[in-house]
Amino acid sequence: MNTFEILTQAGLSKKEAAVYETLLQGGVMSLSSISKETHINRPALYTLLPKMQNDGYVSLIQKQKRIFYKAESPERILSQFKKQQEDTASMLTSLTEEYKEVEPERPTIKYFEGKKGIRFVFDDIAYSLPRGSTFYRYTSHLGDSKPYADTHYMQVRDAKQIERLVITSEAKAAQKEQKLERTAKAIPKEFDLFEDNISLVVYADKTAYVDYESDTAFIVESAKIARFQEKLFKLLWKKL
Repeated sequence: MNTFEILTQAGLSKKEAAVYETLLQGGVMSLSSISKETHINRPALYTLLPKMQNDGYVSLIQKQKRIFYKAESPERILSQFKKQQEDTASMLTSLTEEYKEVEPERPTIKYFEGKKGIRFVFDDIAYSLPRGSTFYRYTSHLGDSKPYADTHYMQVRDAKQIERLVITSEAKAAQKEQKLERTAKAIPKEFDLFEDNISLVVYADKTAYVDYESDTAFIVESAKIARFQEKLFKLLWKKL
């Protein structure tokens, strides 16, 4: 990217960029010299140069009753550019807030197939949560193998010291070893809630559903739905 392109990217008009680049290269120059180098007519420069002087891009020098112009440091342009970016960012933030008021947050649903998709879900649980956080899991996985085998789930989960609360069947709860960061409670056998080989996990702002029978899964990304499911989980947890 050449100097002219940099200047226009920074917000200068094409004529302003041409004048500023010419002054950077030529040093102190008269209006007629600027006109000759830039091919911008004098009447246009009579309007353009005072504006650029007012913006702090050029300075006026008087020598023996003659007027000359000199480019100011590019730091002036950089300062103006940063201010424009900050102002634009502030306006976009305001527009975003207005958009949220008009357009409610809509859940995003991601669908996965196969054991690779299920492994992705478990990896996502570990990577989405910050250190020392908690997730909530209903599990009725009936298989002997761990559904998150060959994933980074356990390694990342343990490194982050992520706590998990698990509601499962009496049989499954009895099989689970006691661990510092895992607490499990069992649903009484007569309710028969955990014979469908399905898991539901509430974590971060997401809710994941895994069907081990069909090797399918989907993640619902919605803070509102996640908090709703978390409250239901805690209510049941308290009653068990």
